[in-house]
Amino acid sequence: MRKLGHKVRLGQDGSAIACTSLYLDEREWDLLLTLPHRTLYKTRHIVERDGAVVAIDALDDGTLLAEIDDADAERGPVPAWLDVLQDVTQDEVWTGARRAR
Repeated sequence: MRKLGHKVRLGQDGSAIACTSLYLDEREWDLLLTLPHRTLYKTRHIVERDGAVVAIDALDDGTLLAEIDDADAERGPVPAWLDVLQDVTQDEVWTGARRAR
């Protein structure tokens, strides 16, 4: 699946985000690749355990990023089984665009 995504924070923190996704067919993707670009490669794994849904992105440099899907609920606690080294929720360095740079 090829998707262009754009996320915009609606406030000072990451608690409210507007997301737009555009799905591309092969022709559109090939055309897009003719433009100057940097590509961020990742493999996404979805883990469901003890009622929590966690998206884990494995980046090509070995970095693992986990995102807890709270849906529309308020942010809950990090599941005890998820070993978090650093919370980067508010850190712009860990956004997709910054990682690609």
